[in-house]
Amino acid sequence: MELLKSVFLSVLNMSVTASLVAVAVIIARLPLKKSPKVFSYALWSVVLFRLVCPFSFSSRLSLLGFMPSSQAGSAPARYIPEDAGMIKLPLVDIAFKRINAAFSSSIPPAAAPLAKLNPMDILIFLGALIWLTGMAVMLVYAAIAYLRLKRRISTATLVSENIYESDLIRSPFVCGFVKPKIYLPLSLTGEEREYILLHEKTHIQRLDYIVKLVAFLVLALHWFNPIMWLCFSLMTRDMEMSCDERVIQKTSGLKVTSYSRSLLALASQKKMPAPGPLAFGESNVKARIKNLLDYKKPAFWLIIASIAIVAVLTVMLVSNPVRGINILEHPESFLGEKILRSTSKVRIVDNATGDEYILTDANKIGQVTAIIEKMRISKKEISRSRSQEHDSRYSIFLYYDTDDANEEYNCVVHIDPVWVDNNVKPSLRFNLVNRKETLSRLEDLIADIIRRTSYDVKFLMENKTQYVGNHVKVGSLLNGMPLPEGVTRGILELLTSEPPYGVIYHYELTDDTIEVGEEQFLRNSVLLFALIDNVDEITHLGHWSNKSLSSTPFKYTYTRADIEKIVGGDVRQFAVSEEKLKELIEIVQVLVINS
Repeated sequence: MELLKSVFLSVLNMSVTASLVAVAVIIARLPLKKSPKVFSYALWSVVLFRLVCPFSFSSRLSLLGFMPSSQAGSAPARYIPEDAGMIKLPLVDIAFKRINAAFSSSIPPAAAPLAKLNPMDILIFLGALIWLTGMAVMLVYAAIAYLRLKRRISTATLVSENIYESDLIRSPFVCGFVKPKIYLPLSLTGEEREYILLHEKTHIQRLDYIVKLVAFLVLALHWFNPIMWLCFSLMTRDMEMSCDERVIQKTSGLKVTSYSRSLLALASQKKMPAPGPLAFGESNVKARIKNLLDYKKPAFWLIIASIAIVAVLTVMLVSNPVRGINILEHPESFLGEKILRSTSKVRIVDNATGDEYILTDANKIGQVTAIIEKMRISKKEISRSRSQEHDSRYSIFLYYDTDDANEEYNCVVHIDPVWVDNNVKPSLRFNLVNRKETLSRLEDLIADIIRRTSYDVKFLMENKTQYVGNHVKVGSLLNGMPLPEGVTRGILELLTSEPPYGVIYHYELTDDTIEVGEEQFLRNSVLLFALIDNVDEITHLGHWSNKSLSSTPFKYTYTRADIEKIVGGDVRQFAVSEEKLKELIEIVQVLVINS
């Protein structure tokens, strides 16, 4: 099962890469329009290579350098991660943001690694089964069509060597793979027969019958990709046109108009079923006649220019981009996968502004470590200095545990430029090769943290109240408090009949695999005690959205005495103005970090 899913994801990634290359080839055929069609035909070999080979060499000329993927160099390009079935938020990462968003938004969040049923993993397995079924259907259809064709031509008459004639066919074609044979309809006579026979012999000399067999087998492998069907059609068209041109070049006395009339005569014959996908005959007649009538012997400079274009495009499309070395694989980075996996607390420092962000939520920590894992650094260091100056844009501190009394970090990853301090000695400094991608993901994460932990000071002051019984203002204050990811608001209970006066707020967890930390609820409680004068106790009570689960995901209760002990005084003194409340918010952030 795991092998099947791995192969399926590899095929998907190859198909995405080949699609991007195919689009480039289709565009490249435009400037080659006046060139001999053999050059357009040759370019399809690049698409074929990308469809069957996940590996390639790396080059700075690679066009794929403009298209993000999670691998580079000689390794396979991965637009769909191999662990897509297990990561929290599966992402498809190809060249176009709208396509990424469309694919990623349609993918359901994966379950936790220990979950018995993983929706994304199941979808991948089902997709693999559908892929295998489709491939089997295509191969069986091709085999049946080939056997039916062989039966139809079994009574054909041998004319000479490998040439046969039959009254059961209406168009000529080549059939066979080891010893290919040419089959001609009896209706072909004289000059028409001579021209068409030359065409079919040229196919055999160029091994086109093998090319088409390989192309069809690869199409069966990637049957789900509509771009590959278009490529197969265009490749066949270029094959036929280049073969026509080759016939004209080999036979200097051949009249183009006579050859065109031969093709036209075939096209006007009563239509019969196509020879089948594993044999090929005359097709695209209209386009071929137009190409023949427009054909002129190419100038020497055009041949040289076409060769240069095809050679350069082949290197650009076959090669993978040079994107440095993955930070975990670089021998001088001092960073290993074990360090990332053991992280239970993260502190992100913006060295430009001095802002700090503390993360203990497992999901957010996973997003940070995923960003680090995707970082690619230069093979050669930019500095051999091992000083500990904070010259990088961001510093990410990784901690083994969440004990705030223990300030001993496990590792620090400094970003842009990149260097790592593993608490023994700092590494050398390296360029961040995928800088734009890494900084964008990190800044998006920070923006999300700010959005989820920010407070509207003006709104909070407007809803300040003396009494816990004022359900309108108390409800507004609670609704203005940011919540951890995956937690939604529920029912509000006010305990006002007798002291201690209290608030119980119920929450729902949208995902039963989420572990909710206490930090945000503590921050919110400090502000609520400041803004509600007579509240004595605040409880945050979580409930699973899955009603079949009887346990309580979290329950955090704070008294006014608890909060005064943490802050060091009565927090109501900060609710006298917006400026003072901002001071309390800043204090809360520091207290949560250092408490």
